[in-house]
Amino acid sequence: MQTKLRRAALKTRQREVEQCLAEHGLSRGPRRLLRDASRFDERTHCRRLREALVRLGPVFSSFGIYLSSRVDLLPVSYCLELSAVPDRTEPDPLVSIREMFRRSVGCRPEEAFVEFDAEPFESRLLFQSHHAWLEADGPVTVKLMRCEIEEQIETDSRLLPLLKDALATLDLAQLQIDLAIADFHRALRRQMDLNQELGSLEAFAHDSKEFTMLAAPRVHEKLCSSEVLTIERLSGTGLGDIVSSLDRNGGAAGIDPGNLASTLCLVWLRQTLLGSLLPVEPLGTNVVVLPNQQIAFRGGSFAKLSTKVKANLWNYVTSASAEDFDKACSCLLTEMELGKRSEPEKDLVNGFRQVVPFRDGGWSDSCNGTSLAEHLFVQWRLASRKGLRPQSHLIDFYRGLFQVCAVARRLDTGRDSLREGLDNLRLMAALAQFREMVGAQQLGESMDKYAAMMTELPKKLDEVLTLAAEGSALVKLQVSQTSQRRKQKNSAAAAIALSTILVSCALLSQELAGSAMGGVWIDRIGAVALVFIGGMLLRVVIRR
Repeated sequence: MQTKLRRAALKTRQREVEQCLAEHGLSRGPRRLLRDASRFDERTHCRRLREALVRLGPVFSSFGIYLSSRVDLLPVSYCLELSAVPDRTEPDPLVSIREMFRRSVGCRPEEAFVEFDAEPFESRLLFQSHHAWLEADGPVTVKLMRCEIEEQIETDSRLLPLLKDALATLDLAQLQIDLAIADFHRALRRQMDLNQELGSLEAFAHDSKEFTMLAAPRVHEKLCSSEVLTIERLSGTGLGDIVSSLDRNGGAAGIDPGNLASTLCLVWLRQTLLGSLLPVEPLGTNVVVLPNQQIAFRGGSFAKLSTKVKANLWNYVTSASAEDFDKACSCLLTEMELGKRSEPEKDLVNGFRQVVPFRDGGWSDSCNGTSLAEHLFVQWRLASRKGLRPQSHLIDFYRGLFQVCAVARRLDTGRDSLREGLDNLRLMAALAQFREMVGAQQLGESMDKYAAMMTELPKKLDEVLTLAAEGSALVKLQVSQTSQRRKQKNSAAAAIALSTILVSCALLSQELAGSAMGGVWIDRIGAVALVFIGGMLLRVVIRR
């Protein structure tokens, strides 16, 4: 009986979806879609697609938000349009919330908290969040999954293939649409399990101890489950609120939008390529900016990349930034699967070289179409058109990077925030590598050995020069060492030691510059070090 009811409900819902798509001109039939350039209006089509997804409810709206980050499949203009799908809906009644909290945690909210706000401060598609207070730990945020969302997902996820006509209009193959829907289901399952989010926030707390620009809320595990997440309420401003304030008022109090955009990109890149977890959904609603300009990811979906993948993606981004198309193409291909119609690497490299972002990208109001983000977006879409399929971890990387760049673009449209963030990260990585290679203890031990050797060197030189002055003399001159003589020898030793350090710094900087983390920042560091040591050497020589 239950099976028949579910089938009937599914058929009824299918007719609703088909009718909605037809009314928006997104299905074949009486209003057959035409891809003819003379009749197809891209701006109108993407707007109608967004409106239909919003009307069809939480699951279809969530799929629209997901598609907005698939810049490898859709034009940037579509991604930006779909990113406007509102992640909000009417809240669940308090009675349902209380019962779900009791079932999931084991007690009612009134028993767990000193205070619990009946009205949620945010009501999103998959969950809603309430303010609450703990007697010992103060203000917290309680995130709860929607009571009936699992039933809606079970029904509507089966009907997502009905969008194939609307998406096929964008030259997407059926296989690409099927794979996108499958990956959306994977992302949805990850979002629905708040235990995974709990573990991710704990990992961020660990990373924040080493990376001071990152902050993480404390998690109260005893009040958490797969459906409930209780975390510290951070004393900061939501990134979405800052962006909204900029849109309304042209500015936000105490905030430099350009610096915030670069900092956001830096923190995201650092966490993705050098940290423990990749923030897949760095949306404005998931990010908090603290008063000391720290960035905190308070929620969303996170993914873990292997050390090998992170190193390869680092090489890809830095190569693309340096316009090393051969290396960038090779690195990107490593993270992709070959399709049946995949083209050789040589053809893809040529495609990378011919990319013109302001012509091919659709993000033309950002840095005159030459920003690093636009280069990456066009390269990804080009690889997709060549028949290459990104692995799941690369899709997570795509999605996170596009969303963080979209927020940074809204903060400051005329700034290449991603390139600035990458340059700053390369400097940080180079300094960290330098500290690791030449630690304080190791440097002290090495300098003790060199100092002993250098102290003896003037004496040996004196012996050789004395013998040379005596011609065939077999015995060197015996000269008593006066205080002035000792000072002269010490100055000579210092000069030679500094010369050795100077040469060592030059060789070290050359070695780092040739490594994966090297580049223009290593040249700058090396130049500063050489000038400083050279100045000290010059001073010693003058005094000598």
